[in-house]
Amino acid sequence: MTKEFQPLDKGVHSDLKIKPGLSFAHLAGQNVVPLVAQEFGFASANFPVMFVKDPNNGEFRSVGILGVEEGENLVFTADKANTTYIPMDIQRYPFAVARDDENQRLVLCVDVKSDLLAEDGEAIISEDGTLGARAERSQEIMKQYVEQEAVTRELLRVLDEYELIAPAQVRVTIEGESRLLNGLFRVDDKKVQELSDDKVLELHRRNYFPAIFAHLQSLAQLQVLIDLKAAQQK
Repeated sequence: MTKEFQPLDKGVHSDLKIKPGLSFAHLAGQNVVPLVAQEFGFASANFPVMFVKDPNNGEFRSVGILGVEEGENLVFTADKANTTYIPMDIQRYPFAVARDDENQRLVLCVDVKSDLLAEDGEAIISEDGTLGARAERSQEIMKQYVEQEAVTRELLRVLDEYELIAPAQVRVTIEGESRLLNGLFRVDDKKVQELSDDKVLELHRRNYFPAIFAHLQSLAQLQVLIDLKAAQQK
């Protein structure tokens, strides 16, 4: 699904309306979703929380795994969520934020190609520049997300510094065929147990253990994805 995000402008977008509810059509073929650390606990009961490397800078990023193959989304279909938790990155759609480095601020944007936009519904922005309730709520979600994104980057930086992040050897068997999922990383729980006392205390001081344990607990949800795939193939 093609997306076209534009900075929200009362002179351009005051006629845009948004339908109630959420749509997942834009997630077709997306097998990961960005997560921040405060979401790990909620996500862990629904899908695996793992780490990937940013190809631009080599830093780790936390994601929820939505499929066991490239271009596959088993958790979100066009009109259904096979999960009790909707990540913040999905809740905010069809809105997003872009960084205005010149003015050092975040700019609210809207996907003008979204199937959530319609002739009838709630106004996104009025002619006087007042945001509609949905746009305002999404803006608050994204503000919180951006703040937590910085917290999550620091969490992953420390885990990497302590050499706790290792490649995940994730092998799944689907219809009798064994497949290895590449490019994923996880916390090595054995290395956590071997940490020195001072590093354990530092992780406690930073309150990182809840996120670590939620991540490790979430790995059991890989079987849920495999079961969803098997159900779709019937």
